[in-house]
Amino acid sequence: ATSSSSLFLGDTKESFCFDSDGNFVHDGKSSQVAVKFTREQVLSVVLNLDPSSPNAHTVSLFRDGQRMCQPQAIPEGMKGKPLFPAVTYRNLTVHVNLGPSPMAKLP
Repeated sequence: ATSSSSLFLGDTKESFCFDSDGNFVHDGKSSQVAVKFTREQVLSVVLNLDPSSPNAHTVSLFRDGQRMCQPQAIPEGMKGKPLFPAVTYRNLTVHVNLGPSPMAKLP
């Protein structure tokens, strides 16, 4: 999300997200990119801003260390802007790890 994003991720052009049904959501539009995820799973969202990478300017979703979908392109209007991690949820408990060590091994 950018600094001017709504608290409801994916609703505007200033944020994107993966929802629990496996959709990638941006500007109120969603596309099915992965399978639904549920409780007791470790999810990782990886933002790739390395210009030398074949997946530069993408975001990827992992579940328990396994890729859930192909890398999704960062929307054009958000490229080059400062991006901030954000989590929106209801009726559940979330444990967040923003530290240097992953909770599940990545490929």
